[in-house]
This record gives sequence, structure tokens and C-alpha cells, in this order.
Amino acid sequence: MYRSLKINLSLISGILLAVFFPAASGYGQQQSHTYRYSYFEPGEGRQFIPRGFVMNTEDLLGTIRYTKKDYQRAARMGANFQVIRLDMARLGAWPGYTLDSTYLKELDRMVSLGKTFGMYTGFKMTVYRVRKSDEKGIWSRLWQNKDNTQDVVIRGWKHLWKRYKEEPYVYSYDLLNEPHKGDVEGSYDEVQEKYLVPLYRRMIDSLRAVDTTKWALYQPILMEKNPDRAKQKIPFWETKENIRRPKIMFAPHMYQLNLPAIRPTLHRYQKEAELSGAPLFLGEWGSATYDLTDRDISEQQKYGDAYRETARITDSLGMATIKAWFLGSRWKGSNPVGKFTWAIFQDSVAVGTAERKYITDIIARPFPSKVAGRLKHFNYGFAGRHLKVKFSYEKEKGNTEVFVGANRHYPDGFTLSVNNGTWKFVYDPLQKDRLFQAASEEETGSPGITWDDDLQKIVIKNLPRDHVDYVLDIYPGVLQY
Repeated sequence: MYRSLKINLSLISGILLAVFFPAASGYGQQQSHTYRYSYFEPGEGRQFIPRGFVMNTEDLLGTIRYTKKDYQRAARMGANFQVIRLDMARLGAWPGYTLDSTYLKELDRMVSLGKTFGMYTGFKMTVYRVRKSDEKGIWSRLWQNKDNTQDVVIRGWKHLWKRYKEEPYVYSYDLLNEPHKGDVEGSYDEVQEKYLVPLYRRMIDSLRAVDTTKWALYQPILMEKNPDRAKQKIPFWETKENIRRPKIMFAPHMYQLNLPAIRPTLHRYQKEAELSGAPLFLGEWGSATYDLTDRDISEQQKYGDAYRETARITDSLGMATIKAWFLGSRWKGSNPVGKFTWAIFQDSVAVGTAERKYITDIIARPFPSKVAGRLKHFNYGFAGRHLKVKFSYEKEKGNTEVFVGANRHYPDGFTLSVNNGTWKFVYDPLQKDRLFQAASEEETGSPGITWDDDLQKIVIKNLPRDHVDYVLDIYPGVLQY
């Protein structure tokens, strides 16, 4: 997680970036066709848009333990994906540390809790504990493989690769979180070419020897704090090397408050992903908030503008977006601006419940979570609270799930229109059976659509015609029935 100073925002509305992703097949070769929505459940299952949170297993004040209610709360905010931030020390993934078997059991519990609420799991390796004693020196040790450090890191990863080989709800492994150049000699480009990319290839090859089904995620170099980051609009060094490995995703982070810089940042990331033929997976997003932000409504509006702009663009690309952190604010960092945190809850506890609503209502926006078929387009208009989804239906894939978040976005109820009013459904919060079908234009072939109040989503169990396009529209307010 990099630390950024608060920046005044320009209130300029952006034009959505028209960018397409290549297919993630082959060994990083460019694809001739465009590909926007890149994520599928294992085994050629449903298409889905990964959205969720980083779930920490510890902070600088101690360990963190989530409850079932915490996971339910995350699911009710639209999460279908969790990224578990690993402590490499407890995993025995650094020289001088040994595997903590109780840690593996805790990871099992978190995977199981996520699975209970329909969330896939990605793991991410962090170096925070081991680097405390030597902020820069640990990186040269890793890059130069002193004392076989790379072998130890890979061995730590193997504990998970083997453990979850047969678990379909474990989706991905983010190999190294926010790598630094450290004090190794050479430019950023030289470190990338000589050390970082070869290590990524070695780690991916080691993963493939154990498991060929999981995705490998890789990140760019995070520049040193001073003076390097201050010189660049984007604090991550540009990835210029082709990874040349299959089943990979480029997973940079973006904490951008400056509105005009959001589109160019994502555009650069998209080009870097294309270099290796990889889908773009936004592994962390959303700038940190300060104590002042929680107290000042004008500051909150600035954050809301930046969050909404990022959401509009990433939704237009069907991009995976993972928000840090699903935590309370018992720990905060500090910089010249003040105390800050990436936590989404204001409570001064490990895992909170008092939301920072000025960001959570944007994070928890309506979207098609899992689609039985091929998603062609979706858009949520914040001003009008209108969600539009277009997809090609494939009945054999199962249920389609649309996260609505009616409790926060439609307390006045909503109307669901299927195919421009051919069928209409009404969600009335004052009714016991809240979602029901209104009069339709067709006498036969009614859709099978239900409401999951626990998880705040529409579940489409069947549609009258198979292998055709459908359009779903959700509008605020209760249709007069």
C-alpha cells in the first residue's frame, strides 16, 4: 500500500475510456480480437465480475479474525471475491521463519466463510513483517537470491498451492505484493528485466508444476518513496517486459484522487496487461481517507467524485476491482497531511461496522455479479440509480445473479424490466414477499426470478428463451400495479 498526499480534485466529468482486453490464452502473445469481460468461473462456468475486498490476517497491532457476520456484511455489499493478504512470516516463506500450522487452519476458515457466501478467494503475498528490520535490504536479498531466499518464498507458496489444488473456490495467487527496487544497483528497468520478471516466471513455473488451473497474478514495481515517486504521476514503474506465461493476470493497484489522471492511469495499465496478453485485474483501488475526510463533507464529495469516476470506467470495461481494506480503523498510518487509512469502517476496532458511507455506497453499487452466458454490457448510473445489463443467455450455465443492494440504493423500492417491459417485476420494501411479477405483455413463458434478501441480490433461475440476448433494467420506485 503506498502513501499518497491528499490532492485537490478537478470537478471535470470524464469521457469513458474505450479500451478492450485481449484473450488470456497463449504465452503472452497479442490477440487479434478484442475482449472486454475476462473472468469466468472454473471449468468454463459462468462469467463473473470479481468485486470485493482485501481481507487482512493481521495489522501492525496484531492478528485479525473475521466472523461469519463480517462475511455476510461483505456479501451484502456485493462482494463475490476476497483477497486474503498473507503474512509471509507465518507461512514460513522467508529465511528464518517457520510455517505456523494454525495459520493454515485460519486460512482454511476464511476460504470456507467466503465460499459460504459465494465468494472466490485470491491470496496475496506481502513482506510487511520481514521488511520492518531492513526496509530496502530485503529486496536485494530476494532479487539476488541470497541464501536461496527465492526458494524459501516459493516453498512457502507451495503450502497453499498443494493445499487448495482441488478447491475451485480458490481462484488466484498474487505472487508478490508491491515489490520495490530496494538498494540493488541498476535502474528500475534493469531491475525489472534482470530480477523481477525472471522471478515471476520462476514462480509461475513452480505453480504450474503443482496446479495448472489457478490464475497467477503479478504486480509492477512500486517506486521508492523519495524522490522517485514524487517525480511520477503514477507511483508504479511501467511494466515493459512480456511475462511469457499462460493463465496470468496483471494486478496493479490504483489510489488516484486526481480526476484527470484516472483514465490515463487505467489506460497505461491496460497497455501493460496487453504486453503479456493478460486480463487486467485491479488488485486494490480507492485512495486512503484521512481523519479530516471523515469530518468534512466537502472533502467527502471530492472522494466521491474520484471513486465514482473510477467505478464508471472499470464497470465499462467489466474489470475486476478489489477494495482495501475490509477493516475497522484501529491502525492508521501518518504522513505530512495527517493520519490515514484504507479501512472502509470508521470504528477504532479490528473489524468495524460503521461504514464510511461516502465511499462504501460507491463500492457497493449494483452490478451483474455472475452471468449464465456472455455479458455484453452493463452500466450503473449513480445520478438516476438506473442499472442496465445486456447479456446473451445460456441456460445450461445455471443461475444469473445481479447484486442490487436494495437496502442502500432502493429503500423506495425498484422496478425490474426484462426486455424493455416484456416482463416486469416489482420490489416493494413494504410487502412481505418483496419481489413479485407485475402484468406482462406475454401470456406464456414467464421468467423465473427470485429475490435473495439476505445477500441483497436478484437470482434469475431461468428465462423463457435460450441462447438469445436479454436486457435487464432496474429503475428506482415501485411501479403502480
